This record gives sequence, C-alpha cells and structure tokens, in this order.
Amino acid sequence: MKKKAVILFGSPHTNGATNEITVWAKEHLEKLGYTSESIHLYGKKIQPCMGCGVCQKTEETLGCMQKDDVAEIANKVLEADLILIATPIYSSFCTAPTKALLDRLVYMMNKYLGRMPEDWHSLWESKHLAMLISYAVKYDEILEPLDMGMKIYCKHSKLFYDGYLAIHRKNFMLRKASGNSEEFGDKARVEDFIDHIIQSCETKKVATWSAVTGK
Repeated sequence: MKKKAVILFGSPHTNGATNEITVWAKEHLEKLGYTSESIHLYGKKIQPCMGCGVCQKTEETLGCMQKDDVAEIANKVLEADLILIATPIYSSFCTAPTKALLDRLVYMMNKYLGRMPEDWHSLWESKHLAMLISYAVKYDEILEPLDMGMKIYCKHSKLFYDGYLAIHRKNFMLRKASGNSEEFGDKARVEDFIDHIIQSCETKKVATWSAVTGK
C-alpha cells in the first residue's frame, strides 16, 4: 500500500515562489512512490479556534462544532503518513489560514484538556511533519520564530518534526526572468530535502534538517 503525503499549501498565490517549491516536492514524492495531495488553504473556509473545548469531550473523533472545511482537511491529515506545510513567511511566522488551521488541529487531534498527563491521547501521534518555506528578507533570523514554534507544536502533539527548507524568493524571480527552472539548484535542494524526510519516515526517527538557500 502506497504511503500518503498531504501538503498544506498556505500561500495566497498559486503561481509564486511557494508554489514552485511545492510542485517540485509533490513531483518528487510521487516519483518515490508516495501518493500526495496539495490543499490550497486560501481556497478553504477555515475559521479560527474558539477555545470552546467541545472537541475535548470526544476520545477518538475530531469533535469540533464548527461547520467549515477543517474537518475535511483534518481527516486527510489523519490518513497521511507525512504532513508538509508549505508557507511564505508573513510577520516572522506562517500565513493566517495556516496558523488558523494549526490552532484547530492542535486541539482537535490532542485530547489533553482537563486530563492528567497519563490520560493524554493524540490522534496523530508519530506522524512526520516538515516545512517548505519561501521568504523575502536578507536575514535568516526571520525563520527562527516559526521553526521554534513548530518544534514545540510537534513535541506537544507527539509528532516527528523533520525540520524545514527555506528558499529565498529572489531565486524564484530570477528563474522566472530567465526561464531556467534549474537555475541556482533549488529544485535539487527540494528533492534532497524530500529524500531526507522519507528516510526519516521509514526509520521512524527524527533527523532534523535546517537549510536556507539564497539571500
């Protein structure tokens, strides 16, 4: 049975820098035998978490009372072996719909609230999560808040965090101008990153990757 990857595509632009690296990742995943689906979050209705606690009253189901597209997305996440978050950097973090979805998932998936630690239950325990990032500033520190946030998020959720690959938007603009998709070697870097993640998935171990290209 083929393994599955779900890509949570969090850019408002379907033809920009984040999409370019997402397409490369999807193609390479499928070349390696994975089935993959990219979900455009800006095209989905994703309400913010209300902190109502209703989802914590169920053990094995999502349990959210909100009627939007999040349950559909969450079920695809549950079916996947690998979760890839693809996002540009906005204000030192991910985009708004990506953050809203992460907030919803962390409560729907983790049945912790009001329970003793020995009774905590994670619906997505041991899945692998990694990030593809595009950014447009000259300093790498812009990536640190999101990286640290996801390390804590994954530790709390009992997920394997396999790190991130960040590629500067400048490279995309220069490739677009030249018409050469291979320029700067970013496609090869994405493929190497995916290879790393797949190896991590197969060994059920974390071998965190942190790479930044182009400034």
